[in-house]
Amino acid sequence: MTVVHVYFQLDTLYASALVYKQNLKADLKTASKKTVEAAEKGSKATATMSARAGRASYVASGYVNDEDAGARAVAIWLRAILDHIANSY
Repeated sequence: MTVVHVYFQLDTLYASALVYKQNLKADLKTASKKTVEAAEKGSKATATMSARAGRASYVASGYVNDEDAGARAVAIWLRAILDHIANSY
């Protein structure tokens, strides 16, 4: 079954937000680590989804074999932000 999503960046953010909420009582480094792991997982999950908007929606499916670039970018900047915060405190 192919899942159709519109905004892959939100898939990544939503997955990480859920995990962050579940870890609010954990220490900052643990919560950050688990949130980043969820963002990575959410980003990788976009590889099997079909797009209805954005660049991935009009590029031939043969050229879209990996996770969505926007979702990957979200996972990268989220990791950078949370790593910086966790290592600063």
